[in-house]
Order: sequence, then structure tokens, then C-alpha cells
Amino acid sequence: MLPTTLPLVAFSALAPLPLQAAPPQGPSNSQESRADAERPFLYYDYLENGVLKGGQIVVIPGSPLLEQVGELGPPTEAPSTTILSNGPPTNRIDIVLVGDGYRTQDLATYASHCSSLVNNFFLQPPLSNYKTFFNVHRVDVVSVDQGVDNDPTQGVLKNTALDMGFWCNGVERALCVNVNKAITEAGSAPQRDQVLALANSSKYGGVGYPSNNLGTLAAANGAALEIALHEFGHSFAKLADEYDYGGPTTYGGGEPTQKNISTLAAAPMGSTQSKWWRWLGTGGVSTFEGAGYSQFGLFRPTSDSKMRNLGRPFEEVNIEQFVIYFYRTVDPIDAATPAGVYPPNTTLTVDPVDPVSHALSVQWLRNGVAIPGATGLTLNVASLGLQPGVHAISVSVVDTTALVRDEAARAQWMSETREWTIDVPGVVSSYCAGKLNSDGCVPSVSWSGAPSVSSSSPFDVRCNDVVAFKNGLLFYGYAPKNAPFQGGTICVQSPTRRTAPQGSGGFPPPDYCSGSYSYDFNARIQAGVDSNLVAGATIYGQWWYRDPSASFTVGLSNGISFVIGN
Repeated sequence: MLPTTLPLVAFSALAPLPLQAAPPQGPSNSQESRADAERPFLYYDYLENGVLKGGQIVVIPGSPLLEQVGELGPPTEAPSTTILSNGPPTNRIDIVLVGDGYRTQDLATYASHCSSLVNNFFLQPPLSNYKTFFNVHRVDVVSVDQGVDNDPTQGVLKNTALDMGFWCNGVERALCVNVNKAITEAGSAPQRDQVLALANSSKYGGVGYPSNNLGTLAAANGAALEIALHEFGHSFAKLADEYDYGGPTTYGGGEPTQKNISTLAAAPMGSTQSKWWRWLGTGGVSTFEGAGYSQFGLFRPTSDSKMRNLGRPFEEVNIEQFVIYFYRTVDPIDAATPAGVYPPNTTLTVDPVDPVSHALSVQWLRNGVAIPGATGLTLNVASLGLQPGVHAISVSVVDTTALVRDEAARAQWMSETREWTIDVPGVVSSYCAGKLNSDGCVPSVSWSGAPSVSSSSPFDVRCNDVVAFKNGLLFYGYAPKNAPFQGGTICVQSPTRRTAPQGSGGFPPPDYCSGSYSYDFNARIQAGVDSNLVAGATIYGQWWYRDPSASFTVGLSNGISFVIGN
């Protein structure tokens, strides 16, 4: 059985301020009271004759047991053991356990306390569904004395590594810790998202430090697990208490920010599409009066849940908030092919995170359009038969779990997209025959790069084996031809366009046929001087130059054809 009066440990960092704050301790001067009200709080809950109640402690600036003071020092390099490993710390929620009041000979007990907590913490939804999103690390901190201060009674002092003790700020079951020391020791772990300090004590107690990602727990107490789960709802999922003790009988404030309590009954909640309106009528979800420490004026989603009583499930609305907050730390994609420009024979890969209960949805897209049937973890780009040009291939990974109905949150937190550029070279080939020139060489076309309407790389169309020091140009059209012309072959059908003339350069004899030409056709495509030069168009070109020593004084290369890509 649970003890009749037990405060609850806060298990992590991001808990909102309670809806109704206890009157701050200290002077009654209104200005000073307002200053107190703006200070952060430590949170605790407790059971009194089976009824869940709660309270807060105002943080006194500069108190090492209530907040971090100054800069953190280096960790003492206490041994660290990963007791739950589910993936890279950069994409997991890493919880670090540190112990206080455990001597060297007590470390086996400490390890047992840690293992018991972790083994049972992930046994109910949604933690059971998403256990793979967590890593847990144990840091073996050694104390001189066994136990912590003020245990079993006030005035008993112990020499411990983290200065943990009961009667924090005059509250017997509030179990505080030296914040700097706890966080510093946690630095021995590979990664720290949240810290949980375990006291070697069976006297129930605990405190949550929302501003410091820190919570405390009396690890040898039998109610430790349920307390930790309840407080994790506060601190991690930003859930309010759903019990109705500790505040004014009738709530008179505005709409709370927490997602699981509201001033709205079912009808106005549904009509205004507020809070948990998507869940109304699902199972036992409605609006039940009595929540946020008040009996009247505030509503909760279900008759009972773990945020109202221990030993209960979290229930639908609270579970949804947990899942959304999981994805505030964990991205849907663990790994994928690095972003970049790839050729069309590439196989792209994606590795989503893997919840225990289901797989994430995967959809590959081409230029923003879903590729039918492409829902696997790899995509063979060659199978798409992409046309020449630059294409955007992306993958969308989404957690479509029915535990979440807030589609805006799903889109913001539970979805991720990766994108790659696939560069498919334009189809380029040569055709028809070049003309023997007066120096006994046949000028020939060559190229580098790919024709494209958007690529910043050049598409260089060249002509080699040209008579030196002769002017020439590239002319082109939109259809091929293969007909005799002045001792050679004309390869392009009229109408034709031509580029500006250029000199062939080269060297004097005996370096015959040492001239050449080069033209960046992509520069012409992207300059917009010819409206026919668009993606998908097929172009036919040929080099012409003056060869006064030849019959007809004309030199002609073979032809080149290419398809302009995106």
C-alpha cells in the first residue's frame, strides 16, 4: 500500500507553472509578492489519505539547492554505464541517472534501483509505444556516508556527493539536491537531456526542477515508479494536474495554457474547436468538472487518469501530448543519403526512427509529386526513367499514429522531408560526316557537360582538327539533314540560327589542323535569345569555317544533336 502522505517526484524539465500557485512565502508587500510570483517554482505532489494534492516552492535566487548557481564545473569523470540504448544520442531523449548517499559498497544497490526504475518505466502507453526513442545512462557517484540529510528525522546530516536532503525549504517530503553538482556529475554520460537524482532512501520524497531539466526521487520507496510517471506528465508533456484540491474552490482565471484542462464544457469546446475537441465522444473523453486544483470552473478530459490519480492510464488527450513532445526532441528520420547532386543511377536510402508499436509512413516524390508505389526505405532512381535535366527527388516520413489527432502538430513535429538533386545529362550524339579540309584533316565535334535550362555548369560544344587561324561559327536548327553541300555534308535543316564567329587559333605549319573552336551552349540557352531553346527540345548543330585553300572555300564538321534538359 502507498503511504498516506507522499510527495511526488518531478521527473524532468519542461513542466509549466501550476495553474494556481501557492501563496509565496515572504513579505506581504504587493511589489515583493509580484516579484515572488514571477520566480520559478519547484513542484511536488503528495497523497493525503489517498487523495492526490500538490504544492510549490518559490525559488530563492542564489540558493544552490533550488537552482543552478553560476557556471557548471567539469564532471568528476565518475563511471558511466548506458543501461538503455536505442540509437544515436543526437536523436534520442537521453535521461541520466545520478545517485546520492551511495557508498562504494552500495553501488550494487544503486544499480538495482536504477534498473528497476528503467525496466518498469516504459511498460504503459505511450512510453511503451515509444521506448525506442529513449536512452538511459547511469553515472556511479560515490558518497562518503550512506543516506541523505534529514532522514529519518530533521537534523540528521550526511556527507554526500550531491547534498541531497528532505525538509527542503521547510517542506518535510521535499527532497532537494545541489543543482550544480547533480548536473555536473551527469556530464559524465554521453549525452544529457534530462537528469534524475536518486536518493538512497526509503522515506518518500522528491522535487522537480523544471528550469534545470532535473528531478529527484527517493529510490528505495515502493511508490517511486508511479510517482515518476505522474511527474513525467508534468515536466515532459507539459500536462496540468487534473485533481481538484489545493486551489480556490471555484476557478476564476482565464483559459489555461495546458492542453488537458479547460474552462470550456463540451458544447463550447466543440463549437470553438478548442483544446481536446477532436477527442470529444471518443471512448470516455468528454469534459468533467474539477481539475487544476479547483472543484468548479475547470474541466478535465476523462473521469480519471494518471494526472488525477496514481495507478491509472494516462488516457487519450494526455497520451497525444506525450507523443507530440517525443517528436520535439526526436526527428522522424534517423539517417539518410546525404544531401547533394547525384547521377541517375543512384540508389537513395532513408532510415526512419522505429517506434515499438508501428512503422512510420514513407513516401518518395519526384519534383514534389508522389511516386506511385515508392514507399520503401530505398529508391532506385534509374527505375524512374528520368528525362535529361535536373530533377528534385525527395522523401517524406510521417508518424501517422492514431494516438495523435492534431494534424497541425503532426505536420510540424512528426513529419520530416529530405531532398536530393538528380542530374540527368542531356542525350548528346554526333551524326553525318565531316568534310576533309585542305590540310588533310577531318574536323570533328566533341562536347563536355550536359545541355540544361538551369544548370550552372557549361555545355561545351567543341570542334577539333580545324585549319589554324580561320574564322568559324556554330550554326544550329531544329531538324536534321544529311545532304551533299560544297564538297561536304550539310547536317542541319533550315531554318538555322548561328552563333558569333570566332578564330580557330592553333600553330603555324608544320602543326597542320591545330585549330579548334569551343562554345558554351548552356550560356545561350539561359540567355533567352532563342525562345525555341526550352527543356525537352532537340537541337541539331554543325561547325562551319573558311578554308580558302579548299574547293568552295568551306570547311564543315560532322553534326551534333542533343536534348535540352531541365
